[in-house]
Amino acid sequence: MNTSLNIEQQLSELGYTPLWQEYSALTAETLALQYEHWNASEDGSGTEHYRYASFRRFLHNKTALTDTECEQYAHLARIDADSFMAGAAMVDILRMPVLTEKQFFRLAEELSSYGAWTGKIIEREREKFLKNNHL
Repeated sequence: MNTSLNIEQQLSELGYTPLWQEYSALTAETLALQYEHWNASEDGSGTEHYRYASFRRFLHNKTALTDTECEQYAHLARIDADSFMAGAAMVDILRMPVLTEKQFFRLAEELSSYGAWTGKIIEREREKFLKNNHL
């Protein structure tokens, strides 16, 4: 079997785009493990859970985020087929204590596009951000 075709198929079936790997947000090893687990599952659904886990893994143990990483993360969320899960992923990055002021307000703006439900979350996180950063 052609390995690159296999990876493309795995990406597609789990709802990923090739950008996940281009942005280094998903390794081939993680993809293979997720695909194996998903393929062995009884219902064969819930692919958004795998993508959400990848969003969380991307943020895990980050001591800083570059502006590019923030934009790529937001872009992956924006193009995801499951807007509810993508919104949850955006809340996760907005809560990162390592964000710069510019990053925080850019991500808050992005999160606001997910609907009215984000308003209270953004305001609460903005208050925490300002307090923690003595702004």
